[in-house]
Amino acid sequence: KETIVIPPALAYGEFNPNAVIEVPQQQLLDANIPTAIGITVHSNQGEGKIIALDPGTKTAKIDFNHPLAGKQLTFAVEILKIDNKP
Repeated sequence: KETIVIPPALAYGEFNPNAVIEVPQQQLLDANIPTAIGITVHSNQGEGKIIALDPGTKTAKIDFNHPLAGKQLTFAVEILKIDNKP
């Protein structure tokens, strides 16, 4: 049995606040993208998710970080059997 911990820098990278952008909701509507939190958006920056909608400013925040960016990964591994057959 072993527990393996991988820090963010060696996994999906640190969370990058610059990868969260704010765009006018109209820009998304013009591209036929529904404006709802959790919707995946594809652009030249990659794939992102809408994480916030501001009805006052009519903007949407899109996070282009990987969902596991900034997270430590922990794997618990147990080897149950080793088969030495060729």
